[in-house]
Order: sequence, then C-alpha cells, then structure tokens
Amino acid sequence: MITILKTFGLALFSFFSVYGIAKEPTIRIEVSAGSVAHIDLPVSVSVAELGAFSVNKIRLVEIVDGKRVEKPIQVINDKEPYIYWKLDGVTPAGSKRIFELEKGKPVKVPPIRADKQADDLILKRPDEKPLLTYRYTIKAPPQGVDPLYGRGGYIHPLYTPSGKVLTRIQPPDHYHHYGIWNPWTKISYEGKEYDLWNLKDNKGTVRFVKFDQIDQGPVSAGFDAVHDHVIFDSGQEESIIRENWKIQVFPVDEHRYICDITSELKPTEKQDVILKEYRYAGLGFRATEQWNNKNSEVRTSSGKTWKEADGSLERWTIVSGDLGGTQGGILFMSFPGNYNFPEPIRVWPFDGNGGRGDQFFNFSPTKNKDWVLKAGHTYTLKYRLLVFDGKLSADEAESIWQSFAHAPEVNVQKK
Repeated sequence: MITILKTFGLALFSFFSVYGIAKEPTIRIEVSAGSVAHIDLPVSVSVAELGAFSVNKIRLVEIVDGKRVEKPIQVINDKEPYIYWKLDGVTPAGSKRIFELEKGKPVKVPPIRADKQADDLILKRPDEKPLLTYRYTIKAPPQGVDPLYGRGGYIHPLYTPSGKVLTRIQPPDHYHHYGIWNPWTKISYEGKEYDLWNLKDNKGTVRFVKFDQIDQGPVSAGFDAVHDHVIFDSGQEESIIRENWKIQVFPVDEHRYICDITSELKPTEKQDVILKEYRYAGLGFRATEQWNNKNSEVRTSSGKTWKEADGSLERWTIVSGDLGGTQGGILFMSFPGNYNFPEPIRVWPFDGNGGRGDQFFNFSPTKNKDWVLKAGHTYTLKYRLLVFDGKLSADEAESIWQSFAHAPEVNVQKK
C-alpha cells in the first residue's frame, strides 16, 4: 500500500508539474548596470513581466558569492503594479546583479509611512521623522492678505533627513510662493492669455482634486495627486489641464533620500493649450528664509554659480547652504526625456530682495520657447531630487544624475 501511494504521489506531482498546477517557478531577475555606476538606487520590475507568477506572499533574494541574501520589496501600483527594491551599495559600471523572486514570507523591515491627516499627507521615515508634507486643502494666506493668494496642492515643509526645513510658503515678498509647486505662468488658450502662477492677477490657479493612490511600505512611500489647472475668465472657470502629480520618496541612508516628482499633463480634449515662453514657470522651489547670499550657494551641471546661473541650460543644479550650524540642500535633476532638455533654469539675482539675496530655483522648460500641448494628449516631466544633509560635490552630483538618466537594465527570466 505504501508503495502504491508513493507511486501515485509521484505521478500526481508529475501531472501538476506538466500542466502548471505545481509550485510556481522561481523568477530570476538580472540587473545590468550599463555604462554608469549606481549607488543605493531604487529599481523596479513590472508585475506584468512576471507572467502568471503571483505576487502574493513572495520574497526577493540576491545571489551574492553563492549566498542568498533577502531584500525588502514593495508592490506599488501606478497605471500597472511594479515591484520595487533597492540596489544596496555600489553597483559598478558594466556589472550585473542577480536576484530571485520566490514564494515565501518577505523579510520584514519597518515601513516608510504615508500619514493622511485632515489637511496634509505626511511622508515619514520608519522612526516617524517627517520627510515631506503635501498640503492638499487650501491654505489661506496670512490675515489681512488678499484671499486670492490661498492655494493647496504643494509640498511644504520639505525636510533634510536630520529634520532641517528647506522650504518656505507665503513669504511677504511673494505670497504666491508655495514651497515646491508647479503652476504655469503664461498660457494661451482659445486666443486669450492666462496666468496660473501670479495668483493675485485672478487669471487662474491650480487645485487639488483627489488622490488616485497613496502607498507606503518597506522601500518607499508616496502618492498620486490629481490637480486641475483652472483658468478664470469673466467670472467663469474652466479646467484646461488635468495633471497627475506623482511623488515617491526612497530613503538612501541616514544623510540622504530621493524624492521623485513626475508631472503628467493632459490638456482638455477640445483645444490645444500653449505654454508660452516666459522667464519662469513649472517646477519651482522657494527656499527657507534662513538662506541668503552670505550662507547659501547655487552650482549647476554646466559649472555656473549663483551669479551667472539664470537662464543657463542644465541637467542638474545644487541649491544648498547653512541650516543653523549644519549644511544641507537639494540636488535638482531633470530627466533627458523632458521637454526642452537640458532645461533652462530660473534663479533670482544674487543681490535680489534689497540686497539680501533669497534663494529661488525653477526648472523652466518654457523659459526660451513655447510648448504646445495638443488637445487630448498626455505629456510627462520627470524630476529627481536628492535631499541631503552635509555637502555634495559637483562630481557626486554628476554621478548621481548619470545614474538617474541611465537606469540599469532589468531582465526577467523564469527558471
């Protein structure tokens, strides 16, 4: 009887294996660095590439010198789900790293959190220290200031990993400045011009509509916020661009983290929207009031400093300075696929604001030419911010941008 059962069991196992009912195969993932080195870089693979492989209760291991090292993973849904993890340490140019996805309990690590509150969504480290706050309800201006200056749909505060605040909102010199935000300044639509940046002109604004998604986990936290770009005309309002503003943060180490910002712009179905040439528009950053021309600096990929940077065409720009006795800042990076790359930048005059010199930075793709958004089409701008404590050299910045611009190749194979 025992022999018969063993024989039956082997036959049943063979049947399941042949007809795909047996245990799912292990998925082998090969990550090739390509021509540039990568350091602590987040990578991903589309779940669709895994075929029928189930992503429920799976774990990722890296094969290192014959050993199997477990890695935290996270499934993040965009238009389709992706599995994210981090290439820990240095991945040299020309090298390959081998990973396997298999059934099993994933390694547990404390999550990066997305904490939705009454007015704000706060992305936090596992130790509960905030990294950034996204304000989704309208923030009224200070008492006595024109209510037209009220706005939501922006990032403030943005913190360094140690907790130093890098952004500022509603400064008295420019009440319409909101930390990190992204309106367009000179828009042509149906033969008329509108301004969604300078709010007091009452020509338009950008409004939060809803969250398409909020995610958190051991690798990342983020959200997809839907914005309407709205024009005002003779007491009437019309949304002329629907935007998905996607923010994703990836801690790198105790001194640095990545903040990816993706803007997907879809104009109305009925009419083209022309973003007209103007000296500032798009992704903007108003820096902390602590910074001035005596304790902060600007360095660009073309070798410019603050005094000559305005209008230059850049892959990246570092804005940094003193934060109460310690240094910190942001490396702003533009993706090669962006419109008008390398992008023109806007920085304020070194001696602006009465000689004090306040820090303002803007990737402005329409600074030197128009951008026609065809009705019904979708256009994408991708930026990566490396937020850091301490200092960052130009050589480091170039290496980090190269890694952003030339992502590793990820290949999936079933074993």
